[in-house]
Amino acid sequence: MLSFVILCLALITVYCFFLNYRFHATNPAASTFAAKPLSDDELANLAYPSTKDMADWIRNTNPPTGRAYIVVGGSGLVGQCIIKSLLGRGETLVRNIDVVAPSPFGDPNEGDHVSRSEFVEANVTDYDAIKTAISKPFGDPSLNVTAQVVIHTAGVIRHWERLAYLKPLCHKINVGGTKNVLKAAQELGTVRAFVFTSSVTGFITPGKYLRFWLQNPLVFGDEPIQEALLSDSHYPTSKREADALVRAADNTKGIRTGVLRPGMAIVGPGDQYITIVSHCCTPLSGYDLSWSASIQRFAKTKDQIQFGAEIKPISGDALAKLTYPTAEDMGKAAGSPTGKAYVVVGGSGFVGRYIVRTLLGRGETLVRIIDVVPPDLSGDAGAKDHLSHADFVKADVTDYGSIKDAMTRPFGNTGITAQVVIHTVGVIRHWERLPYLKHLSQNVNIGGTKNVIKISQELETVGVFVFTSSAGVFLPPANYLRLTRNYGVVFNDDIPSGMPLSHAHYPETKREADGLVRAADNIGGIRTGVLRPGMAITGPGDLWITFYLNNTRPNSVWSGEYFQNIINPWDLARAHIQLADALEARPDELGGSAFAITGQPTASSFDDLRKVIQACCRRNLNFEPVPALPLYILSHLTEAILAARFYVLDMLSGILGRKPSYIPQWAMVGGLAKLQPAMWDFAFADYIIDDSRVREVLGYQNLWSNEQTLKWTGSRCVNAAVMLFVFLLGALGVYAYLLNKRLTTAHHAAHEHSSKPITDEDLATLTYPTADDMANAAGPPTGKAYIVIGGSGLVGAYIVRTLLGRGETLVLIIDTTPPNLSGNSKARDHLSRAGFIKADVTDYDSIKAAISRSFGGTGVTAQVIIHSAEIFRPYERLPYLRGLSYSVNVDGTKNVLRAAQELGTVRAFVFTSKDAPQGMPLLHSHYADSKREADALVRAADNVKGMRTGVLRPGMSVLGVGDVWSTSYLKNSEPNFVWGGQCFQNIINPWDLARAHVQFADALEAQPNELGGSGFAVTGQPTACSADELRRIMQACCHRDLQFQPVSVLPLYVLSHFMEMFFMIRFYMLSILLAVNLQPALWDFVCADYVIDDCQIRKALGYRNFWSNDQTIKWIVENLKETPNSVERANTIP
Repeated sequence: MLSFVILCLALITVYCFFLNYRFHATNPAASTFAAKPLSDDELANLAYPSTKDMADWIRNTNPPTGRAYIVVGGSGLVGQCIIKSLLGRGETLVRNIDVVAPSPFGDPNEGDHVSRSEFVEANVTDYDAIKTAISKPFGDPSLNVTAQVVIHTAGVIRHWERLAYLKPLCHKINVGGTKNVLKAAQELGTVRAFVFTSSVTGFITPGKYLRFWLQNPLVFGDEPIQEALLSDSHYPTSKREADALVRAADNTKGIRTGVLRPGMAIVGPGDQYITIVSHCCTPLSGYDLSWSASIQRFAKTKDQIQFGAEIKPISGDALAKLTYPTAEDMGKAAGSPTGKAYVVVGGSGFVGRYIVRTLLGRGETLVRIIDVVPPDLSGDAGAKDHLSHADFVKADVTDYGSIKDAMTRPFGNTGITAQVVIHTVGVIRHWERLPYLKHLSQNVNIGGTKNVIKISQELETVGVFVFTSSAGVFLPPANYLRLTRNYGVVFNDDIPSGMPLSHAHYPETKREADGLVRAADNIGGIRTGVLRPGMAITGPGDLWITFYLNNTRPNSVWSGEYFQNIINPWDLARAHIQLADALEARPDELGGSAFAITGQPTASSFDDLRKVIQACCRRNLNFEPVPALPLYILSHLTEAILAARFYVLDMLSGILGRKPSYIPQWAMVGGLAKLQPAMWDFAFADYIIDDSRVREVLGYQNLWSNEQTLKWTGSRCVNAAVMLFVFLLGALGVYAYLLNKRLTTAHHAAHEHSSKPITDEDLATLTYPTADDMANAAGPPTGKAYIVIGGSGLVGAYIVRTLLGRGETLVLIIDTTPPNLSGNSKARDHLSRAGFIKADVTDYDSIKAAISRSFGGTGVTAQVIIHSAEIFRPYERLPYLRGLSYSVNVDGTKNVLRAAQELGTVRAFVFTSKDAPQGMPLLHSHYADSKREADALVRAADNVKGMRTGVLRPGMSVLGVGDVWSTSYLKNSEPNFVWGGQCFQNIINPWDLARAHVQFADALEAQPNELGGSGFAVTGQPTACSADELRRIMQACCHRDLQFQPVSVLPLYVLSHFMEMFFMIRFYMLSILLAVNLQPALWDFVCADYVIDDCQIRKALGYRNFWSNDQTIKWIVENLKETPNSVERANTIP
């Protein structure tokens, strides 16, 4: 066996090797078609045609025709170029039909600007709209000039999809839309030419990576290829079908048709290839993740309830006076005793025990409980409804022999056997849906029900059989990620035709058992009936309210906006007995029936229910709202991890010598096993049960309101608290608690260094320094030649402005992008007064050439260099991402140092480091490690070739107009999700930091032996401030609600580890690098207390901060609108 396993592993390894080779290897024949690579010099001198060149070429080769042109999809990448080409060659009758207006970029005075074409909004999937847009006359309607040429480019590109349920997303537009445009053009009668933009992807064979021994064809032309060999993904399939439609329509009603099949990639500004790469994968860029609108169902507003009236929250006084029915009341409400022999299968369970108590309470004497565990006999043993008055037989419904013995046993010495069977047994695992777990529900819910039905039929004395089903059998699943038909929120016994039903194991098995019971009606003389309670059965010992009451830690809750009914187990128990009685009295009318049933007919939101239960409780239940989306994502990861664990261990079971458990103990103890996608189908959706039929047919009425149920539950759950508390004291629970506390609580020592919060009145009158103030504070000019590396960035720009403001005339910016030149160009500190050279610190030749260049015609070269360029990726720590930070922060610093040393004229070199990397224990994200290494390189280079070096370590956050942190809040129109607000950190204004750099450079000249090779921590206001306080100040200064919404840290912290693991696997498996901020190393900076002590720099350089925290925040809020370009640049930094 072991040899076979080793052989299989060896074969898999060899296969993976060749598969990996196939992914990376190039077809040798491809080199014959490859273009000669351009050298760097050729690329630098390469020119491309201007828009005017293209227009002149088209006009010379294809002069204007004077025809009326329609471009369908003219706002797209290809469509806009077609329109510009038509306008450029002199056409005047050009119309763009699209669902969105074209981009207005460019000079509107140019002859080919898209504004010179007519735009009509229409959707190709709407035939009437597209027909109207195409048939509309050009210009004066009386001239009746209509379209003569139609160029159809509209299409949806979803080439990554191939599963059947996604097919409409492509085919609706690419095929259906093309049919509509063709039909409208044919009916118009004036169209003579129809050109369709197809795709070469529809006519080439897909890559055969998994069958690496097969060689892909290399050259594809117009020759047909066997259909079976072509790609079956939806985009090429739909394009292929539309292509054929257009060609088949040739010469129909005088229209000649033609098709162009571009391939492979259409590349240009705004494309889906180069543009995305340039925005997503460059070291100094980030990207935004977006979800479809349907995911916003997680943050839904309260919809109007479609059934009944929403209950009004009960007042505290009314709740205190509220009473609820007693057990005696419930016994009397169940009617008179019948004297029959009752068997309650599952009578020790939550619902079963109330059925037994109701039977005993109304006077029944022959009542038997069959269950795998005995009932709880706590309470008054002398009470009429005490469970000790019922007979108990232990049996398992999955064991036919044991359940048969229990059901056929006579009641005492009476010789009477069961006459009424009420079957309530069920396994509730509504969070599971994968095949390997189905038997856990199926064995009991289906197999057990079959056994109980069969024995009841064989017993021959049973006349009535009542089954406890679930409302889940007729409810559709919640579709968060799909836009599907809306079936409403009110559900009764009638299931809408075609409505999808949940395939989680609990509702699926209950649905099958439900059908078995109804199909068994009138077989062997037994009349059957089914009750489908919904949604939550709520009372002492239930699955959700009881957990809140017994949990001593904060109760994390989410999706409180959803509305559902609840039902009290007393009401449900009485309904079972009413149905059993009715089946005896009206067998032909009710036999085989199923009834939806609930408690109070009007629904309540989860938030309203929690408010009531909190009001009933004598302690704070600590309900903490958390965002649903991270948990929803985590639920999918949990499901995948648990499944992978089982299947891997199952394959290794032959070696390990034992079968794995289906659910590990650690997942059950911590409750993680329940956080799976299927859980969301019922727990977080609007479901309102219409049980009007059971009320009309059986005369059922709920005796318990929602408030009565919740008050009763709160008063009866004290006894279970100790057991649940012990249960929750597992190692994982304790660790999670401590971790969450660490993430959300500030260090006690941080409060000693915190600043006193500013009042709103003081904030309103608060002023801050001007640019002139900052320039004057920097001292007199030195006349030296300054180079600022990274001078277009946030910190670098203010260093340059400080130098210019104090009167320096020889200032040069070196950066990969030019500085933002907005603002008053006449100001002394305007960045246009500094020189600019484009260079990349990772390219030694370019950075050397930039540093060595003399200033204007003076012949003077650099004497002082301030190096502030960096890449800020604090969220990465895994080896495969190391190069992204080290290439700029370490290698770039080496290049700048080397170039400065070789120049020979540089006397002072100041480097912008970071204070956080110097903490103990050391942080080990790539950003921290790379800054620490660069910091040491600069200090070690002191006095090499006469150059004195120094390092400034600002901390923690540099906040100014255009920074990463505050800008994201101020520019975001959606709610701002925040966390870590209790942590204290310093901030520093970029003006203060800039002046510190200039002071340090001056001091290195004046005191080289004392300060050379030094490193100084530097911050703004010495006292720290919590993130919550900074946000409060920001909100107070802002004219709109910034909608700060706190979220729980712990789920995000856990999710960050999953995200890191996911992107690492994705990189190594697919060789695709994606930078995502939510990774564990991020938390080293954002959720920690850091108070910077910069007393050394204040003593050595005389540095002092001009800006307080309050001034900085107010300055950012009031000036952000003045520098939109810098904001956009700041938003591109990860």
